Amino acid sequence: MVMVGGGATMPADFSMKAQQPHKNEEKNEERGRVLRFEPRRGSTHPPRPSVPPTSPVEDLGKYGGAREERDDYRHRMKTNLAALIVLGLLIWCGYWLFDTIAEMRKNQDCALSGRTNCVRLNVSPNNR
Repeated sequence: MVMVGGGATMPADFSMKAQQPHKNEEKNEERGRVLRFEPRRGSTHPPRPSVPPTSPVEDLGKYGGAREERDDYRHRMKTNLAALIVLGLLIWCGYWLFDTIAEMRKNQDCALSGRTNCVRLNVSPNNR
């Protein structure tokens, strides 16, 4: 006997029996169970129209371009190159702006802390 919880006892041989499937389940083990879907009784759904409704939007095929229209590869590459140049210019301007603001902040922090010689002066050797 083994003591459990508030003094209750259980037999020492309390091993669990393995659950065995029923004979019907063994045969249909690989098969699933299919449930039929039945609509609710008394539901009032409008009947589906047999003809699809007309769309308020015109046919968009006219904007797709004609099949015989040739793809202008040269023009597309020039446009892509121009877009790449504009993107590079925007990145360069952003870097320049970031660098300028960081330099100004450094100089301002130096001046506000009371130090002198905060700004770097570029003097050519000929002017001495």
